[in-house]
Amino acid sequence: MIYVGIILVVFVALLAIPFEIIFKIQSQQERQSDIAIVWLFGVVRFPISGAPGRPSKKPKKTKKSSKRKGKTNFRAIKSLFFNARFRNRLIKFVKDVFKTIHIISFYLRIRLGLDDPADTGRLWAYLGPLAVYLTNLSNATISLVPDFQTETLDYDGSGRVRIVPLQVIFTVLAFVFSPITIQALWRMRKAGKQ
Repeated sequence: MIYVGIILVVFVALLAIPFEIIFKIQSQQERQSDIAIVWLFGVVRFPISGAPGRPSKKPKKTKKSSKRKGKTNFRAIKSLFFNARFRNRLIKFVKDVFKTIHIISFYLRIRLGLDDPADTGRLWAYLGPLAVYLTNLSNATISLVPDFQTETLDYDGSGRVRIVPLQVIFTVLAFVFSPITIQALWRMRKAGKQ
C-alpha cells in the first residue's frame, strides 16, 4: 500500500513538471508538421517530425459517397457549434486552457469555409470574436479568414508554449464530463447519422 502511495506521489510530481511544445504546422499544398517536446527544463527532448502528407492507398470512393460523407460531417459540426449552451461552454473551456499555459510565442492563420456561405458567415460570427480575444493574449497572433466561395480548411502556424500537464488534465476533464458537453456531443452524433 505504501508503494502504491509513493508511485502515485511520484506520478503526480512528474505531471506537475512543465514541458514545452515547439511546433510548426502547415496544410497548404502538402500537409506538414514539425513538433518537438522539451521536458525537465530542457534535459529531455522528443522531436516529432511529420513527413509531408501522402495519398492513402485505400480504395477510391465514388464522388457521390465522398461528398455525402463530407456533408454529413459538416452537418454534425454545425449542429455542435450552433448549440448556444455548448458554444458558451467551449469558449469558457478555451479561456481556462489558456490560463493554464504560458505562451512564449504563437502564430496561427486559419482559412475556413463551409459548404454554404450563410453557414460560414454564422460560424465566423461566433469564431471571429474568439480569435480576437485570443489575439489579445501576450505573444499570440491568430488570424481567422472566412472563405465564402469554397468548403475548405487551410492552416499555417508556429509557436512555443509551456504547459503544466496536471493543470491541463483537470481543465480537460472538467470540460469533457460537463453535462453540457455530453449532451451536445450526443446531439452531434444523432445529427451525423441523419
